[in-house]
Amino acid sequence: MTSNRLMWTVTAIGTALILFVQYCIRVSLESRSPLETIPLLPGILHLTYLRGVGAAFSMFSDNNQFLLLIQIGSILFVTAVIFFISWLLSKFGKEIMKALQFGVGLFLAGAISNTVEKIVFNENAVFIDVRSSQIPVLNFADVSIYLGQVISVISLIFLGIQFFVRQWRR
Repeated sequence: MTSNRLMWTVTAIGTALILFVQYCIRVSLESRSPLETIPLLPGILHLTYLRGVGAAFSMFSDNNQFLLLIQIGSILFVTAVIFFISWLLSKFGKEIMKALQFGVGLFLAGAISNTVEKIVFNENAVFIDVRSSQIPVLNFADVSIYLGQVISVISLIFLGIQFFVRQWRR
């Protein structure tokens, strides 16, 4: 079976890096008063420390244990699907394309980081405040999840286009 080393490397390093950065920011911003912001780019990007106790921007905050089970289940599901796809591709001597490995690695790093933070602190710290748009306050794990999804979808679209071009040329 092929190893998809890039995906697991991105997941491991990404998770460790996200957890470290988020912990440092949490410790440094926790002593500030609620909703006090630090402008990085005034009017555009601020650090604003908030605590997210639910999922999807603090929705469902009453069911913490249930949400934790869903998070862990989702991570296990994505990991199982990746193992299955890797196994299937290895039967044909193939490997998951690098861009898709990178995207899934980012997605898993963000999901694992949010889950670990939820287990350790019973909440997720959110602090990236983009003032020039309607984007809610988020953290690096959320950014990693979103970037991972975008890269994965673009990779899958590209893979689909490649498949149809090959079929059309036959």
